Amino acid sequence: MPSKLDTALGEYLKQIKNYPLLTAEEERELGAKIRALADAQEHQAEKNIPPETMERLRQEAAEARERLAQANLRLVISVAKNFRNRGLPMEDLVNEGNVGLMNAIDRFDPAVGSR
Repeated sequence: MPSKLDTALGEYLKQIKNYPLLTAEEERELGAKIRALADAQEHQAEKNIPPETMERLRQEAAEARERLAQANLRLVISVAKNFRNRGLPMEDLVNEGNVGLMNAIDRFDPAVGSR
């Protein structure tokens, strides 16, 4: 009989298969939305950006981060599988991979275009 953790991981794997993968162009577009917020926050005072515009940029950036994360969850699983049997449970490897994915999304530069 599978444990609750095995069942939970199995359900997680089923759920992430429903998220569509992104094309390189979609990744660049989503990265540009995230970068637009960072640029606006950096220059908000000198450019006198209206609060409504900042809120719209925040919303777009949050949606872009979520979409990038969802589309790359299978990559996290793939990498985590390479580290099985090294002392950490698969669930911990996936959790650490998800944290790393979010950090990578924050550092992603659409101008460089690396996937």
